[in-house]
Amino acid sequence: MSFKRRALWGWGAGGLDDGRNRVQLREGGGHLVTDGRISVVHVQWFPPLEMCVYLFHGGRALAGSQRQHLSAWQWWRRLGKVLLLPVRVVVNTPRIAIRAARRDSTLWFPMLRCQPWLALLLTFYFSGELVGHLFGPGRSPYHLR
Repeated sequence: MSFKRRALWGWGAGGLDDGRNRVQLREGGGHLVTDGRISVVHVQWFPPLEMCVYLFHGGRALAGSQRQHLSAWQWWRRLGKVLLLPVRVVVNTPRIAIRAARRDSTLWFPMLRCQPWLALLLTFYFSGELVGHLFGPGRSPYHLR
């Protein structure tokens, strides 16, 4: 995603919660323009343990930054969601694989093979969300590149 510099004015350094900020931009008269002709392949490689730690910090940073904008009712609802961590891993692991394989039929076999790895990564990410939701972002934003 690309933003005009004037659109980012006032976001501050912790612009992790860009979903909320996009709503503010739209409410302020901003426009989101999409172009389906632009294709992006994002490859990010880390050693396995480093990737797990990175995803934990990503989940904690995002949930922790969102936490400060939640009402008491929203906080309790979100807590219920993050406490369903095992269910989320079981549901999202095949859902992500199926969605990717539908886009590119050559991915069916690789996505099947990576299911255990994907489940592990989601466990770390959702665990980070739980910690961020309960205790805030801590220093996790500083661990993200």
